[in-house]
Amino acid sequence: MDDPGSRYDPSAAGGARPPAHGALLLVIPLLTVMLGALWARHGKSYPAGRRPTPPPAAAASSGVGGWAGTATLPGGGRLVARLAPLHADPARQAFDAAALARELGLGEGAPWRLVLALHPDPAGTGGRTVTGVSLADVRIADDEGPALRSLAAPVPSPSGVVDPVAAVMAPPTEPLESGREVSLFLWGRPPGTTVHALGLPVEVGLVRNPAPEAVGSTER
Repeated sequence: MDDPGSRYDPSAAGGARPPAHGALLLVIPLLTVMLGALWARHGKSYPAGRRPTPPPAAAASSGVGGWAGTATLPGGGRLVARLAPLHADPARQAFDAAALARELGLGEGAPWRLVLALHPDPAGTGGRTVTGVSLADVRIADDEGPALRSLAAPVPSPSGVVDPVAAVMAPPTEPLESGREVSLFLWGRPPGTTVHALGLPVEVGLVRNPAPEAVGSTER
């Protein structure tokens, strides 16, 4: 699956950036396979036994942008947020949107990714310890109201089976600790001009950057 590149470095002023995307790089390809299988199982009939497969990876579209912002926590430390569609390629974005909406009953919308990083205060400002940040109810709003939301944790069936796609899309149960970074899946419509990340200890204002490489990074 595509990962929009970036020149935006949220940790430049706060020391070395911790490795944080390894788990996501394993989860996203797995999610692609799951969605392709689900679409084939529940989708319409196809001639000659053909089943739909995710579109091949393509170069990022110039129409795909991102949002980024930073806020200071009341207890000290910096919370950095970066938001972008799950895929830079519109065809892959549409494919996963349709498959997820059908499998999880999400209604109209598309999958998005919010990267959150928690940095301690820089040297010389007291070095205050930053406590963990809960990620259970993170959401995005704009001037028109709610735009993107976290997905609820999956509910096991009577037999105890949990939908693996719902489990992958659910927010982490552990809080975000200082010096770490995590990626969240969100669902909904594209935000407008004035964007805010809510459900965190402090509201984070996000500024639009239309360049595809503005959110995420291909360097690991």
